[in-house]
Amino acid sequence: MSNTSTDPSVAQGRFSKENIVAYIIALIAFGLLAYGLVNLNNWRLTSPEQSAEARVARESDLTKAQESNLYERQFSAAEQAKAQYFRTGAIYLILAAIAYFISRRWQAWRKIFSEQMLYAYAFLIPPVGWILYLFAYPTRGDPVRKVIRKNIGIMSLALIAGAVAYYLVFLLQAYVVSPLGNQIAVNALLVGVFNFLLAQQIPQLIGVVVGAYVAFRTRDVRAIAVAAQLVVLAIVFVVFNWLAGNAIIGIESKGLSATDFTFLRLTAGFDISESLLDYDRNSTYGRAFTVGALNTLLVSVVGIFMATILGLVLGIARLSRNWLISTLARSFVEAMRNVPLLVLLFFLYAAVLLQLPRRADTLNMLGGRILLNNRGMAFTWFKATDNFNAWIPFLIIAVIVAGVLWYLRKRTIPTTGRPAFNFFYIVLGFALVAGIGIFITNPLIIQTPYIEGLNYAKNDDDSWVGLIMSPEFAGILLGLVLYTGAYIGEVVRAGIQAVSKGQREAADALGLSQGQSLRLIVLPQALQVIIPPLTNQYLNLAKNSSLAIGIGYPDLFAIATTTFNQSGQSVQVILMIMASYLILSLSISMIMNWINSQVQIKER
Repeated sequence: MSNTSTDPSVAQGRFSKENIVAYIIALIAFGLLAYGLVNLNNWRLTSPEQSAEARVARESDLTKAQESNLYERQFSAAEQAKAQYFRTGAIYLILAAIAYFISRRWQAWRKIFSEQMLYAYAFLIPPVGWILYLFAYPTRGDPVRKVIRKNIGIMSLALIAGAVAYYLVFLLQAYVVSPLGNQIAVNALLVGVFNFLLAQQIPQLIGVVVGAYVAFRTRDVRAIAVAAQLVVLAIVFVVFNWLAGNAIIGIESKGLSATDFTFLRLTAGFDISESLLDYDRNSTYGRAFTVGALNTLLVSVVGIFMATILGLVLGIARLSRNWLISTLARSFVEAMRNVPLLVLLFFLYAAVLLQLPRRADTLNMLGGRILLNNRGMAFTWFKATDNFNAWIPFLIIAVIVAGVLWYLRKRTIPTTGRPAFNFFYIVLGFALVAGIGIFITNPLIIQTPYIEGLNYAKNDDDSWVGLIMSPEFAGILLGLVLYTGAYIGEVVRAGIQAVSKGQREAADALGLSQGQSLRLIVLPQALQVIIPPLTNQYLNLAKNSSLAIGIGYPDLFAIATTTFNQSGQSVQVILMIMASYLILSLSISMIMNWINSQVQIKER
């Protein structure tokens, strides 16, 4: 019998083209993943500062106390790394127990137990994936599932072996290598090797690479697909981690911190001209940032509401049979779409709002209910009384009544295709209950603004009489509404024109007026086309509100800019700005996606 180790066919199989490709892919994946993961969570037992101290120790003979302090810092870092290692092990055991518990009831959790998802679990935490697959999917008589179980099992064993190797190398570095002397501790290559082997994700990385290789050898298409996606994700993660690591090193080299947010509790020391919350210069940076976020939210919400109305009017006017109306609408849309928003804001603020009459020559409109001067616009508005809290239960009941009527209205749609009654009755039900509450509790009073001294009058609690819009707020709001409304008008026009001409002809044949045809036939169908691009315009309006800094309105971006100029914590503040706009944008998208799902025509 020939020795298999010298059999040419076996050697040829080991070094075939397919195997060489597999080796190269595994090597590249291992290198990329290791590079990113090591730099992400790297317990450096010898930090750059410690290395510098060690070099000084060799050259200038530090005292025993100073040298002892160096070793104490090394052992402290080692103890922290060991504690992290054992915490990770405990988490693995807890996850394994949860996986076993769930797998025993896999019929109730079968949606998360698709074989594709189990491979993802297996690549991320192999033992957990193995337990889930072993107990949730019986493999008796199914050769394909036996191969899958074998692959996941090999990955799990590789992870356990990697974890044992991790711990052994950790003990060697922490308790043998470091105390040998500064000559070894400061060796850059040796430190780099140990830091690489001590990366917490190395055991998991070994499991992933072994699993990918086994999946390739067994031609398991599903596992290869999951592995490929994870490799691409790892590459993106490596690039991002490399950029973030460079930024953190650069920031910390200047004595700053990229993760310290304690500065938010410090006194801000600057004033904010407009605020929805109580604020003064003795408030904290955190409260100042909250004030800016609320100002941005106010501009965005009011702007979206007003721009939608303007866009709807413009879109319908663009399709009017009246030549004058359609021409004026088209001219307005073209003018707004071809002027930069920042230029429009400057024009509205400096050339329109600041050129209004002075206080002594205030314009009175509608019998004094609207006042205009260069200090802002004032409108007659409501003010809450001390009985406002007594009105809240009536509002809650009104919302419940409106919800019940909405449910009853839609209940007959699946069977008849039409609602049970008109939407007007829902509004009437809400208004009736809320109106009774107003009559009983008297929660609001109407206030008409007036001039007192050098500015508009204020109440005893330092709030404005009526509704006051500063020139800055009016400028950013008006600019965003006009600019975004023009784009929304084009979206509405395109949506209306997307409705088949036969639909309008059928409405005319039924004797519907043009208004009824638009409201009952055209717009409900056009909404399916209008809402997706309309969402983009809402998002643009919310993000364009950051241009308010150009005309002095204290929005999120303006206050954040002042904050990092004074505190010096630029990275943290920029991250907070990005997170705030991200949350605002995702909220708008979520609401619009829900609305879009509601307007879709549902087949019966």
